[in-house]
Amino acid sequence: MRCRLLLLFAGLIAAIAVFAPGAQETRADGPLVVSPDVMADFAQYKSRSKPLYFAVSSDGLFSWYTYCIDYNCQAAQGYRREVIKDCEAEGGTDCVIFAVGDEVQVEYRVGDPATMVAAKSAPCAIDTFMANAAANSIVASLRAGACGSFRRFGYLDDFKAFAASDPAKFRSARGWGSRYGSPEEAMKIAMEQCAKSQKELSVSDPCQLFAIGDIVVYGMSEADQHAAAEVYKKNKDATNADLPPR
Repeated sequence: MRCRLLLLFAGLIAAIAVFAPGAQETRADGPLVVSPDVMADFAQYKSRSKPLYFAVSSDGLFSWYTYCIDYNCQAAQGYRREVIKDCEAEGGTDCVIFAVGDEVQVEYRVGDPATMVAAKSAPCAIDTFMANAAANSIVASLRAGACGSFRRFGYLDDFKAFAASDPAKFRSARGWGSRYGSPEEAMKIAMEQCAKSQKELSVSDPCQLFAIGDIVVYGMSEADQHAAAEVYKKNKDATNADLPPR
């Protein structure tokens, strides 16, 4: 699965020249098994003019990378640690450096996705939704990166909305809007931002509204979503418990 990180330098996206590979990292228990999606992401990473670091989760199902587009930067170990940190935060499990520049640093083989097993991660837990079983089960399915984004969304000002592609997958597009004059405006911006994320990440799953304020609407019909927006419009503290019976 793919995510990417643009490095900021002096307020601009920094370009960092390829860092010379260091000592090769190996796994004591044999080759790292990676998914075809990770390898497709690696190919895109290598197509960048100045790829820097490519990290892969220990279960081989998720990747995160850094690259640079400026003409004068220097690589540093700090960026190496940063890509590992971000890979683990987004994927929810430990990660290793797979490549420095375009030089692979680990022994690996491409596995069959049907037989690969995702590393276990703690379910997403957000207090606001604990009281409603249906909403809580949807929130609990969020992967680590989506969970973090949604938790931060909870602190934004009303009116607000959150959109996502399939949030249970390692790679998901996300977008949100806040501090708008109506739920409808926030919903529109959230979908637009999610569509931009979807294009940037080459995510095939469509974006859907995930939440309107503190009401989880993922999987609801459009009519039910608009009904939820009306409830939210009247009560900014509304949750799923305030929705009429469906």
